Amino acid sequence: MPKRILKLWISALLMLSSTQLFAAELFFDRQNNNWSKAGNAVSEEAYRGEIKNGVPHGTGTGTLPDGTLFVGIFKDGRPDGMGILNLPDGSRFVGPVKNYRISGDGTIRFPSGNMYVGQFKNSQPWGQGTLVQSDGEKYEGQFVEGRFEGQGIYQWNDGRKYKGTFQKGQPKGEGNFLFPDGRSYQGQVNNEQFNGEGILKWPDGREYSGTFVNDQLDGIGSYQWPDGRTYYGNFKNNKLEGRGIYRWPDGKRYEGELNDGIPHGSGAFFFPNGEKYVGDFRYGSEDGEGSYTWADGRKYSGEFRNGQLNGKGSYSWPDGALYTGEFQNGIKQGKGVYTFADGTRYIGEIKENQPDGRGSFSFKNGKEYTGDVRKGIMHGNGTLIFGDNRKFTGSFKDGKIDGDGVLIWPDGKKYTGQFSESLPDGAGTLAWPDGRIYTGEFNKGVVEGRGQLTWSNGKKIIGNFKKGLINGPGELNHADGRKYIGNFQSGKKHGKGTFSWPDGRLYMGEFVKDFFQGEGTYIWPNKDRYQGNFIKGIPQGKGTYIHADGIKFDGVFRDGLPWRGEEIDSTGKQIRRYAFGRSVE
Repeated sequence: MPKRILKLWISALLMLSSTQLFAAELFFDRQNNNWSKAGNAVSEEAYRGEIKNGVPHGTGTGTLPDGTLFVGIFKDGRPDGMGILNLPDGSRFVGPVKNYRISGDGTIRFPSGNMYVGQFKNSQPWGQGTLVQSDGEKYEGQFVEGRFEGQGIYQWNDGRKYKGTFQKGQPKGEGNFLFPDGRSYQGQVNNEQFNGEGILKWPDGREYSGTFVNDQLDGIGSYQWPDGRTYYGNFKNNKLEGRGIYRWPDGKRYEGELNDGIPHGSGAFFFPNGEKYVGDFRYGSEDGEGSYTWADGRKYSGEFRNGQLNGKGSYSWPDGALYTGEFQNGIKQGKGVYTFADGTRYIGEIKENQPDGRGSFSFKNGKEYTGDVRKGIMHGNGTLIFGDNRKFTGSFKDGKIDGDGVLIWPDGKKYTGQFSESLPDGAGTLAWPDGRIYTGEFNKGVVEGRGQLTWSNGKKIIGNFKKGLINGPGELNHADGRKYIGNFQSGKKHGKGTFSWPDGRLYMGEFVKDFFQGEGTYIWPNKDRYQGNFIKGIPQGKGTYIHADGIKFDGVFRDGLPWRGEEIDSTGKQIRRYAFGRSVE
């Protein structure tokens, strides 16, 4: 039937239905099961319209005691065909009716203002149809017993749209959601909510694929960001919660536990340059026990706090070096043990990543140091034991012995005084096990400068020293009273000097390697004296021997005796002559 004719027919029926309904021409007697012209429209079925063979047939209007009204086609006494059916609840149906029941496709309007157009069964929406609600919401799809059931499309007045499976009037099963803000969902649904497996997409490019519970991301799933980040793992109440894998577009990767979208608990962080952290996290930062490995092979294992090395731990280098001890704010700080690649070991205080404070060094060459350290080297006061068991106690500067201190040798030798560049330098005292003691100046580890050397027997030498030996002007005092004042060379009397004995003997003159040699004068306690040349402490060569009584010999001496010359008295008179060591009258 053309739509225009159908509209005209419906309009005619509506005009008919608006006439007086109770001036019925026929009434139905249910006891006798027949129609009659007499009856009660309030308690009996009534009809007004076309009649055939005494029963309603054709176009007419019928009413029931419960208020049901039908305007349309009757056949053989019953509504049977197109018409308008007004139901007691206020609903109005336009379409095929049979015996006051909806019997085919049509349109029904409810008192609420809702309108349904589609298929019916048992007077209920059943099959394919469209429901438009008074608030503007709309459903188009399958119905069963008046409910949404099967496949359909529902549009909310807030702009939401669902296309998929319905059960018992609610979205349930597989379906698609579209939202006015541009979001879209495809997956399992229950009671208008995402429940089960599905995919949720945001207009900014974000996407989640996984499990939902009551519209919440909840369970196992994957999440993608438009900037290239991805996450796969556990979700809870729309948050990344539990264990998962988080990846960044630059190659970073986190595997482990999360809380509210950030690492929290145990996990591992991998960096694109090869570095990695494995251990505890707290609110996004390394916190607790863990290990960090650098791309160059360095590794730290220990305690972390707020993303930094904090507490106790061990730090190793690829060359074999190792530090075990305390850390603060990412640096080695506190107390610890350093083992260096060359085998050197340090135990003590650490400051700003290096030994600093009080500590002990054990060196590969056998040296042991205990004392003050600054910036990784010996500095301040301390004790150093050498590999040969020498022991120094005193001042250090920039890794070397410098300042005042005491150096003791295994054989008992001891130096007390000033040092520079790890050597005795300046004023000091050196004592030997045999009782010798030197007090004076040192230069680069050698006795050199002004000083005094004393022996255990009382012997003493005072003067300038060079390379450990007296050199230049000096004074030598023997324990028995002998005394030398004069020049020295390489530790020996050499040059001009004076040697005296406690018995009154005296030598004044030249010395060579501790011997009277050269020109000199030897005086005896009785005032005898020899004046002349000496060789190795003996008069040799030209000389004069003068006796206290004035007699003198002037000539040549050999092996300490007159060899050739003459002896004269105090008046100048010759007493005798000598030739070849013999007296010649």
